[in-house]
Amino acid sequence: MACRSARFLALALLLAMSCLGASAYPALGGYMPVSNVLEHTEIIKDVIAFGNALAGESPDYAAAKKIYVFGAGNSCKSPTSVRTLQGFARADLTGESFADKFIAGGFPAKFWDTVILAALDGAQDFAGAMRTKRVTSLKKLVVGLCNFYASHELESAI
Repeated sequence: MACRSARFLALALLLAMSCLGASAYPALGGYMPVSNVLEHTEIIKDVIAFGNALAGESPDYAAAKKIYVFGAGNSCKSPTSVRTLQGFARADLTGESFADKFIAGGFPAKFWDTVILAALDGAQDFAGAMRTKRVTSLKKLVVGLCNFYASHELESAI
């Protein structure tokens, strides 16, 4: 009888701990994280600031580049280290399946950083390009970069 009570108590404790863990972090839409991922999600604010810098008839490429390189201060890896879009682009993800397939497809390892900087600077394939091409490319490139980096986060979590 004591063994049955001990099992019940252990099961009750495990259930209570799992309930506490599940509610210890705020829901993100329909997703209930099991660890604190809030700082990771804040990069979207940098993406929005990046897009806002490129809005209108006179995009501020210098401001967008500053956000890309230094961040907009929304997402931090630690109290002294800012998470940046360029940090995503420069991360060495070789050895991870998604990144390796990307590189095997003919893209250089630093593809994202090279092409985003070229578009921001109006250089290489973007030399003399119209505003619409540069702005549209930059916005799509940053979304692609975030998806690429998200694959890294997913792969490192499993």
